[in-house]
Amino acid sequence: MIFKLSFLYILICGSFLFLFSGCNGGGDGFNELEDTEVTETDNSTPEENEVEIIIESIIPEETPVILKEFQEVTFGIQVNSGAGDVNYQFFLDNLLVQDGTSPFYILDTFYVDAGDHDLKVLASNSISEIEHIFNTRKNSKPLISLDTNSSQTINCISDTFTLSISAVDPDADSMSYSYLLNGSENSTYLSGTNTLSTAQVVFNPICAQAGSNTITIRATDIHGEYNDYSMAVTVTNPNIASIDSYSPTADPVVILSTETRGFLVSASGNPPLNYTWEIDPGSTLVSCAGSSTCSLSGGDLSPGEYTLTAEVSDSLGTSDDHDFNIVINDRPSISSSSPSNSSEVKMNCNSIKSFQVQIQDLNIADGQVVTANWYLDNSTDSSLTTTYDTSGYPYVADATFAPGCDQTLLGDHEIKVVISDGFENQEYTWNVETNYFSDACNNLDSGEICTLVGMVGMGSHLNVDTNRDLLRFSPGWITTHPHGIFFSDIQRRSVWFYNPNSDSRTVLGRSIPANSVVAMFGQNQIGRGTAGRSYTEFYLNNPRGLAYSLSEDALYVADQDNNRIIRFDGAGVGSIFAGGGSSNTDGVSRTTHQCNDPIGIALDESAQKLFVACNGNSTSTIKEFSTSINEGRTLIRYGNSAVTEGTTGYSGGARLGRSYALVKDPNSDILYAADNQRCRIVAISYGGTATYFGGDISLSANRMERLTFNNSCNNTVNRAYNNTGGRLRARDLAVYSEAGVTKGLFFTNTESSYIGFLNMTNSSITIGGNAVPGKYYHRIWGSGARDYGRGEPVYTASYSNYPYGIAVHNGNLIIGDSRNGRVGALDLTVGDGESFDYFGNHYYSTYDDETDKHANLRQLNQPHAMNYSNSENKLYFVDYANYRIRSVDLSTGKVVTEVGRGSGNSNSDPEDPLDAYTRGVYDLSLTNNEEVLLYTDYHGGTGTNRNCLTRAYNMGTTDETFFNELLEFGKVQSVGGDFVQGCQNWNASYENQKARSIPLRFPSGIHAPSDGSRYFMSDMTMHCVYEVDANGDIKTFIGTCGSSGNTSGSFSSSRVTNPGTLVADTDSILSSYGNFFIVERPIYNNSRVKYVNLSPSPVTILGQTINSNEVGEVIFSVDYVGSVASFENQICYSQGSRGQLHNYPHNVVCLDRDNAITSLRIGRVTSSSFNGAVQEQDEEEGVQASSASLSGPYGLSFDVEGNLYIAERNSNTIRMVKRWY
Repeated sequence: MIFKLSFLYILICGSFLFLFSGCNGGGDGFNELEDTEVTETDNSTPEENEVEIIIESIIPEETPVILKEFQEVTFGIQVNSGAGDVNYQFFLDNLLVQDGTSPFYILDTFYVDAGDHDLKVLASNSISEIEHIFNTRKNSKPLISLDTNSSQTINCISDTFTLSISAVDPDADSMSYSYLLNGSENSTYLSGTNTLSTAQVVFNPICAQAGSNTITIRATDIHGEYNDYSMAVTVTNPNIASIDSYSPTADPVVILSTETRGFLVSASGNPPLNYTWEIDPGSTLVSCAGSSTCSLSGGDLSPGEYTLTAEVSDSLGTSDDHDFNIVINDRPSISSSSPSNSSEVKMNCNSIKSFQVQIQDLNIADGQVVTANWYLDNSTDSSLTTTYDTSGYPYVADATFAPGCDQTLLGDHEIKVVISDGFENQEYTWNVETNYFSDACNNLDSGEICTLVGMVGMGSHLNVDTNRDLLRFSPGWITTHPHGIFFSDIQRRSVWFYNPNSDSRTVLGRSIPANSVVAMFGQNQIGRGTAGRSYTEFYLNNPRGLAYSLSEDALYVADQDNNRIIRFDGAGVGSIFAGGGSSNTDGVSRTTHQCNDPIGIALDESAQKLFVACNGNSTSTIKEFSTSINEGRTLIRYGNSAVTEGTTGYSGGARLGRSYALVKDPNSDILYAADNQRCRIVAISYGGTATYFGGDISLSANRMERLTFNNSCNNTVNRAYNNTGGRLRARDLAVYSEAGVTKGLFFTNTESSYIGFLNMTNSSITIGGNAVPGKYYHRIWGSGARDYGRGEPVYTASYSNYPYGIAVHNGNLIIGDSRNGRVGALDLTVGDGESFDYFGNHYYSTYDDETDKHANLRQLNQPHAMNYSNSENKLYFVDYANYRIRSVDLSTGKVVTEVGRGSGNSNSDPEDPLDAYTRGVYDLSLTNNEEVLLYTDYHGGTGTNRNCLTRAYNMGTTDETFFNELLEFGKVQSVGGDFVQGCQNWNASYENQKARSIPLRFPSGIHAPSDGSRYFMSDMTMHCVYEVDANGDIKTFIGTCGSSGNTSGSFSSSRVTNPGTLVADTDSILSSYGNFFIVERPIYNNSRVKYVNLSPSPVTILGQTINSNEVGEVIFSVDYVGSVASFENQICYSQGSRGQLHNYPHNVVCLDRDNAITSLRIGRVTSSSFNGAVQEQDEEEGVQASSASLSGPYGLSFDVEGNLYIAERNSNTIRMVKRWY
């Protein structure tokens, strides 16, 4: 029950004065309203004056008090004078509705339900209280229902209209009846009769009442409340033509664009009646002539406003007409839309996508309002913001979708706009997929390629601040340039340049954007560059030392594993400067000289000499090459592990171990070198002289002298230079000079991850907060812990991880902090200088984390085999050097680790998948309706307690038994091999033994038919393929274990060599038999692909027929094949998985299954010098795959739509090619 509480704060007198002598509820009655002046003062307390309360009168007095609808009723009491201060509380049905000093309460009946109610008033003072209850009843009006009625259209000559009703009063009150004509009682034309509960009225019209009339019967109860029952009656005059009624009655009548509406007039008059219909604008509707009905369709007239006139005429010439106001509706139409909805719209979840429709409606000109409402999955959503521009025509409705990578907005959704003119709607929908993939991948056209997962390209041309998340390096050696620094990337076999300036600079003919890094030379994979090629098309193999010549505008690079020195000129063109030969004869041409494993190089521009530490030479360990004439000579000969002081030159007595670090003294014709056998630092004169350690050591012209006397390599610092117990290992050197005086040498101890300083003076020198005594060497950066940190004091609070190259530049010591992925620096201008980073972020090719992020922020490390799950729309792949199996959801772009936590032993069964260690996952296969993931794990070599295993991860929801092993759901369990026995050669006694009871040698490929009844496993070292059946028994299935060959035929008589990946044939029929491909010699040239036919009939594939239960060669004359993939009529294979870039193709070739005709080649055509590459930045994103480059393509897989995925080992990415066939 709901009540309205009304409080009366003023005293009401008026009509109630006849009941009360005053209007106050206490004290002297209601005397405050009397004009009586009170002059006496009563000094007693209220309690002394007050008496018990007596109710003297009430209002209203009747019982019960009848409450009517829409009424306000005042209730009140009068108490005796002398009652003093009285408080009044009113309770309606025991609910307090008013509390105060007023004796009156106004009850609003609107808020009172029908029926009986009690209103109680409680009056109280300090000594007594009294109550009175008003009994009330909320009245109910009579209820009326129709009994019967006659025709509602009558003529005024001979017809009457009769209306009969029934009535009942809910309160059982008696009722009276009245009869109304057009709202007024009328006894002339109405005659009524009634009983207690029924009434009837008869209407007998005259012709003056022709037209519409309303007849009403009213039932009234004894309290004056009533209800009406009314009915419209049309009176016609048969003596004149008259339209008595019409249909439809709406005004206007809207005819929809696809609708047909009928119009009807009902007329009377002297027959015969004639009908005509006219439309304005327009003319007479001939099709409707003579008929009382007419039909119009939305397509009959142009959209707009019209008047349809129906005219009736009779035989006496009288007529009547009626106008229908008509709107021919134009269904709103969308004249253009963006983007197209012909295919799914895919977008990165952190991007913003705009949707637009342009709206036309011809009724807009007539003032019709057209609305546009946008919905995400049929609901409004804050991620979808909209605008609607009606200032021009067509109208423009825009929506912007910004999912913000909200997890609830990942995946498939529908965006819909509903256009409405109030009568008809037009809907336009887009199917939208939000994911973590790039816009390039989300918008591929047929045959185009993108980077699906992993950082795009080499990461060249990135701003080191705004693109910091994409930086990934392993900085090695460093040299300076007037515009910045060159550094070698020791993992990616390339040389880079960093421009720290606020504007772009040109370096060796290449524009380097401001504050950016650019890949200058080399690629991500081993290669041997060809003279004449430039920039990243010139391959390198582990570039080490660097030296820039300002006078030549040329860069010299120690190309270590190609055993030569490369010179890049001012246009970035490479040439072979020195090395590559076998001679150690002085005076012969530079390229005739032997210089194996060149590491450190030092340039003397004024003397036109380049010095090289040829670390791998067994005759001459430091060589001197002229930069002006084509000749070279030996400076220091190799002395095995001995260091012998003496004169320089081939015929001199100086000997040094395998030289590594090399730097020129900026103040003299002196070199400083360090070897990596005894790890001593020496000074070498090629004309200069010097003294060191306060005169303890003197260097004469053209001699070599030792500067440290440690006997071996290690990490024992804070030692005097001549302490034989000291230990150091210098991978690079840099000279510390002040005011033209050489005072010491910085050196990197890479393995111990610190930077040291050899103080060659008598006095203490403070660097990095550490005071290094004269004649001592000590750490000035890092404590020896492999970590990252930039803190003070630098010698204890700054850390590095495998620092290699160092250089002094502009008062800073620059450091290639390789495994921290950064180029750091130490301020040398003050003794307690700070450490900081020039740039960097990630170490190249490492594991990142499990955080949801853009798929191109993922860090993979040599992705290998892949397998697609149709049931999950996921791509499972081996993240080989991160020691994990991961998956990417192709709907959302989420990348997660499925199995693995790093490198280690798999010696626990069963175990949680994220607790499982791996050593080298080679291949994987999905089986048991894609609920079990099988994979091979190989440790390497032979021996006990090693991972030579096949393992299974039960991804289902129940425990299952496969291959005689109980696979707990959510666990990883070995199903082949034995960790304790480790890795051992196959023995004939293992045949038909339990696969879990015997050791394996090199479990490589794995394939299981979809039903999980058995699995096949290749052993690369043993040259055979095993079968493990449902009982878990293992036997040789293809080839002879321990015997290689290339023989096709029956399984037992065939021979295979180094079988690697096993790949299922996905043909819809053949897959049911478990047919599969074998990749042979995947880590060698002259690879092959063979086909295993397990079906009962011959199979012709790529032009080769393979009989039932035989294996045959189907792809040959290929190199370094990583994998194969099949889908519908396509078979693709990858080349170059581990091949060098300059010798072997790096591409993916796709063939027509039936005729072996190439349908697509992804990657470069084989050439003699340039076969593979990683795009520098994103220049190959979204291009035709046939024009893209690849480097080390390995695993392949198709999805259910026929898109191809390529695991590109050297770029650490997974590439996607949109279906092209």
